[in-house]
Amino acid sequence: MNIVIINRWSDNFADYIKLINHSENNIFYVTNKNGSVYLQGKTGYSIHFEVDDLTSETVLEECINTCIEKFGRIDRIIAMSEYDMLIAGYLRTKYKVSGMSHQTALNFVNKIHMKKALYGSDLKYPKYTDNLNNIEDFCENASFPLVIKPKIGASSKGVRIAETSNELMMHIMSLDNKEQYECEEYISGPIFHIDGIIFEKEILFVKGSKYINTCLDYERGKPLASIIVSDNDLQTRFKNFAKKAINLLGLETGIFHLEVILNNDELVFLEVGARQGGGEIVPEIKHLYNIDLIEVFFKTQMLLPFSLNENKTSLIAGFLLIPEPKNVPCKVTFHNSMEHLKSLVYEVKPDIGTVLTGSGGYYFNSGRFLFSGQEEQVLNDIHQAIENYRIITEKPILIGK
Repeated sequence: MNIVIINRWSDNFADYIKLINHSENNIFYVTNKNGSVYLQGKTGYSIHFEVDDLTSETVLEECINTCIEKFGRIDRIIAMSEYDMLIAGYLRTKYKVSGMSHQTALNFVNKIHMKKALYGSDLKYPKYTDNLNNIEDFCENASFPLVIKPKIGASSKGVRIAETSNELMMHIMSLDNKEQYECEEYISGPIFHIDGIIFEKEILFVKGSKYINTCLDYERGKPLASIIVSDNDLQTRFKNFAKKAINLLGLETGIFHLEVILNNDELVFLEVGARQGGGEIVPEIKHLYNIDLIEVFFKTQMLLPFSLNENKTSLIAGFLLIPEPKNVPCKVTFHNSMEHLKSLVYEVKPDIGTVLTGSGGYYFNSGRFLFSGQEEQVLNDIHQAIENYRIITEKPILIGK
């Protein structure tokens, strides 16, 4: 087959060399500068395009056209990152390549399209508007607090909460491009993420987890943790909710990361992605259930068969992410270890001397921890790590300054 892989990841998080036979297929990589790092020292692919902007339709069309001129057709377009799904859907639709269409990609990337897809169903979702130029009409039918967020984005980046009309107008006036944002009502209650696999509209695997703090808290400098829910009845509700939502959004086969709020014992849709969840969700599910979400995700994009050898267990797991300090850039001079905690599976900390820049997200941060065991032990150890983990930094010496 002739396969285009759009890649912006520098590491082996998705190791395409292992996932697909490069000697039996023509593999064309389209990467940005960061994504090119993955290919260093690797061979077997046919063409590599390095581009400045992976979201540019014009630039990627040129790459696709070059491949078609040389090899006659494109059979698959692979995009594993949230930020590349929309362009991949556009290209599949334009060039009639099998896989997720542009419209389905919009439903899983654009927060307005997500909620529109649920319209008329019995699934609850926040009141919303994308007309920020006429926000007064929306405010007449919605109560504060209200949430301003980018229509396209992840990890709560760019999200703001307005407690009053004055705050709301200040937030809106500060936006460079109001057309790229939406406003929705704030729904109170604990937030859960539901991670699963769907095949031909049926859920094959699904697990719901409860956040400790929120993704927005993490953006503001607080630790973010998550623990798999042990309540079987609640897990059944998660599965039923997910099946309805994913089917309405148009994903028949693939993986998903769905976020919901439990408001007065009612599940409310927050947002969804047709991809793996962030943080330590992928290694957590692989460790506990022997399911590799990245491998499944790749195979579903390739339209290849896959098998699940799920490990059945009564244990649960959880993870903890420690954000970068506020005083970035800064150099790491010390951190302690949480290895004494009974349920700790691993800890990943920045090397001493590492310069943190403030752009590390969930991955290159002040510390990542995975826990597994009995629920009480895991929950206790997460809180112990939040209380006791320490990282010390200093301002780096900038050469030439």
